[in-house]
Amino acid sequence: MIHSSKFFCLLAFLFLLTACAEQDEKLMTSNVTDTLEMSEPPTNQLPRDVLPLRYSIELTIEPSEEYFSGDVAIDINLLKPQNGIWMHAQDLEFTEVSIEKNRVVTPIVPEQVSEAGLLRLEFPERLESGAATLRFRYRAKFDTTSHGLHKVVEAGNAYAFTQFESIFARKAFPSFDEPGFKTPFDISLLIPNGDVGISNAPEASSVELESGMRRITFAQSKPLPTYLVAFAVGPLDEVKGADVVPSEHRAKPIPLRAFAVKGKGAELAFALENTAAIVLALEEYFAYPYPYEKLDLIAVPSKGSSAMENAGAITYGEQLILFNEGSQIEQAQGFLNTHAHELAHQWFGNLVTPKWWDDIWLNEAFATWMAATIMNQLYPEDHHLEGLAAGTAYVMTQDSLVTARQIRQPITTEGDIIAAFDGITYVKGGGVLSMFESFMGADAFRKGLRHYMDKHAWGNTDADDFMIALSEVNDEVDSEVLMKSFKSFIEQPGVPMVDVEVNCGENTYLSLSQHRYFPIGSMGASEQLWDIPVCVKVSQQGGVTEHCSMMSSSTHSIPLTDNSCPDFVMPNAEGKSYYRFNLKPQQWDQLLQNFSQLSANEQLSLTSSLSAAFNVAQIDLETYLNAVEVLSQSNSRRVATAPISDLLPVVQYFPEVELLQLRMAANYKPKLDALHKIENKNAEEQQLYNYLLSIVSRFFNDPEWRSMLKAQAIIYTGYGTDNKLHSQDIDVNVRSNALRVASDDLGLPFVKHIWTLIQATDDAALRELMIRAISFSGDPDAAEFVRSLILDEKLKPEEVDFVLFHQSYYQSNRDAVWKWTQANYDEMLQKVGEESKSQLVSSFAAFCTNAKADEVESFFKSRVDSHNDSGTTLENTLETIRLCASFVSAHNVKKAE
Repeated sequence: MIHSSKFFCLLAFLFLLTACAEQDEKLMTSNVTDTLEMSEPPTNQLPRDVLPLRYSIELTIEPSEEYFSGDVAIDINLLKPQNGIWMHAQDLEFTEVSIEKNRVVTPIVPEQVSEAGLLRLEFPERLESGAATLRFRYRAKFDTTSHGLHKVVEAGNAYAFTQFESIFARKAFPSFDEPGFKTPFDISLLIPNGDVGISNAPEASSVELESGMRRITFAQSKPLPTYLVAFAVGPLDEVKGADVVPSEHRAKPIPLRAFAVKGKGAELAFALENTAAIVLALEEYFAYPYPYEKLDLIAVPSKGSSAMENAGAITYGEQLILFNEGSQIEQAQGFLNTHAHELAHQWFGNLVTPKWWDDIWLNEAFATWMAATIMNQLYPEDHHLEGLAAGTAYVMTQDSLVTARQIRQPITTEGDIIAAFDGITYVKGGGVLSMFESFMGADAFRKGLRHYMDKHAWGNTDADDFMIALSEVNDEVDSEVLMKSFKSFIEQPGVPMVDVEVNCGENTYLSLSQHRYFPIGSMGASEQLWDIPVCVKVSQQGGVTEHCSMMSSSTHSIPLTDNSCPDFVMPNAEGKSYYRFNLKPQQWDQLLQNFSQLSANEQLSLTSSLSAAFNVAQIDLETYLNAVEVLSQSNSRRVATAPISDLLPVVQYFPEVELLQLRMAANYKPKLDALHKIENKNAEEQQLYNYLLSIVSRFFNDPEWRSMLKAQAIIYTGYGTDNKLHSQDIDVNVRSNALRVASDDLGLPFVKHIWTLIQATDDAALRELMIRAISFSGDPDAAEFVRSLILDEKLKPEEVDFVLFHQSYYQSNRDAVWKWTQANYDEMLQKVGEESKSQLVSSFAAFCTNAKADEVESFFKSRVDSHNDSGTTLENTLETIRLCASFVSAHNVKKAE
């Protein structure tokens, strides 16, 4: 018994040892697991438990090479103990990654876990909260499209430029690539001797190295989000402009420079001469100085007609910013408007930045509205506010889709970010801001914006911050009413339709009702309400009066002080509110009879509302054409031509298309003939002349104008003689239409001749003009030749869209380019890049049958994805095609009845 007792004691002791050992092993395993465990990959925003504090970036950029390399340090603050970090880097080949904390350097193995560049940095052991520094060494290929850090070769010289908005900074350096992270940047560039290097801040030092390279160190930047960082490297021409003089709000002058590729510096004069006035006007509006130490304007060959508001280093496509004796009036107008937009961004977006991409409208809508406001102040003769109203009316077509985005669209994927940069954000957003400026009063609105800018300078905001700022300094504004109305427009899609009925009698009043507008054939539900600032102009025996109120329910009543029955009612006084309206037939007739008494903005609102009635088949084609006879006589070129853009895409599907063209020509050809006789046209007259020349010659097929234009094209291009351009022998404003008519009538031999001339010029604007012209040709052989150029290396990636747009928009080539695209899609996509996939999809929105919609859907549905906005674009495109089919069917049925 004694032995058995000791045995059991021994067994118990051994069991205890074993149990303790197993428990120790479990504890060790648990500790290791905890250390290595990271949160699940974020599907939207990065976690906010790690904050970047400062970037130190040194990039070696030799544009002639295939790769660039980087050495980056990011000071961060760990807000809690961390097992790892999520951040961004896309297609970077790392050679060394580490984190330094408390002077201890720990190597890390990075892992890119998504195509969009989500980067996982897993620590070998848990790090406590506090300051740390991430360090990266890597190399990467220059991007082959116009995104990220990309290279361009012009006239044998290599250049490198950046385009980091929206999520492409991660292609150039590891980063927390979101607008909510805003830090200073210390940037150095190692570049070849003889090259120019530019970044956001002024150059602090430049040192030549024995290697034949030069290190440029820039002053520390102001706090920036990653998408506003910029570099440019190459043998650039530098042109110094006159400093922007000090102002009431700024003590020091602003150094002003402009850059272009070698040999094009002289073409920057117009841009430099038209900068200071805009900057000074913006400073005065905001009562806040230009935020940066210098201002550089950079012409980029690969950028098309776009621009980017990088802080202190704005980039522009050459077609926008370079001017020579061949530049048309439209280029000057387009540049000035874009220039004002990008300069306004130095406050809206750069000084004050959105917290997240769902509020990108705080950048783009504001810059759109501000550009029109400032340009109208500086150049009232060009009617820029009228241009904003016209754009707002135009974008209502896009906003009438079931698949339309809202201005403040929730962002859940990378594709949602890219999709946010569209007409809804820019133009509808700008129009909505114009509406609330009118509702609050211009002075009160500016007071609120000044407060917003001053309160949030160098910080990040969201929509609530903006609306609160407006209310905080305007006691007369009911903040709850303002916020409720504002949110009803930015947080839901669609166009309000306000039906107005006149009730005459002992108590004369207007009955209003609202619903969401959809065109004929739409499957959308119209039971949607807004809080609408409604202003109605009424003409009665006592004169013209305005009646403004907030329409907050489905129905609304406006009593009139004069009980006489109105002579006419204009349901959108001043044309600044974002809605369309509908009237009874008698009120439509009265309004059209008094058309000349309306302002241009009111006429635009009327035109847009008539278009809505036409597109929902409430009025037939004959009624609409009768109205066009009135609209076409407007003194505003935007009003006079608005019906053309409404009719042209669809009249080609009516059996009597030639009769429709003749009837419309009867309205517009006399205006063209009259303008032709004016020797010194002003800017408005010249732009109207150019547009009508295009319409009358190319869409109404006027034989007299076509013959004249073809003859001028032959002389201009030396066709059949010396095969050289003779710019002195043609009006620059006629060139585009002359080349398009000649490409159509003379066919393949002329088109091949123009292609030879295209290859011989480095003038980006002239290249675009010529490529668009030959893409228009309806000659089957010429069109086939132009399609083949899409895959020709001599046609630049950014020029592919010129061909696709014209060949798919015009009926003669649409089927052929669709078949060609299907057969060559993969090669096309490789050339233009994944980021441009949505452009390929949207190119076929001009189809107008359900059968074609089915074809487009079948081909693209397996080819779109969430990494860009192609999925959303496909939905919009299919809806547009099917609505067109319903429209044509409805009007043909209506006509038969």
